[in-house]
Amino acid sequence: MVAGGGSGADGPNEPHTSQILDSLAAHDVRATFFHVGQCVERHPEVAARVIDAGHVVGNHSLRHRFSTYLRPKAFEREVARTQGILARVTGRTPALARTPWLWRQPALLRMLYRFVTADELLGVPAYQTTG
Repeated sequence: MVAGGGSGADGPNEPHTSQILDSLAAHDVRATFFHVGQCVERHPEVAARVIDAGHVVGNHSLRHRFSTYLRPKAFEREVARTQGILARVTGRTPALARTPWLWRQPALLRMLYRFVTADELLGVPAYQTTG
């Protein structure tokens, strides 16, 4: 399951992300959450809970602003900063990233590809333990 979009899981956004986590736990389901860096900074305990519950976290930009994606270098800076935030808060460096609104522009997709290692492409876990 991928949690995102209207689910409130693009956050973490409270109380929605915690409610989703509770529901997933009740049904013993694992999911992938795409987190926005600024939301992780607001709710670090929830981002950590997602990982502790066995879910996967992906990078969903720093601010989720449309105008950023029209400038690939600006988007790259956002992805890099969010990678750092997620690594610091969760202890894992995501190997998954998703542009807001599933914006697909060749330059953006090439840049995102640089954040994924060959191991993840071959099915090894979608994150790396840091530290």
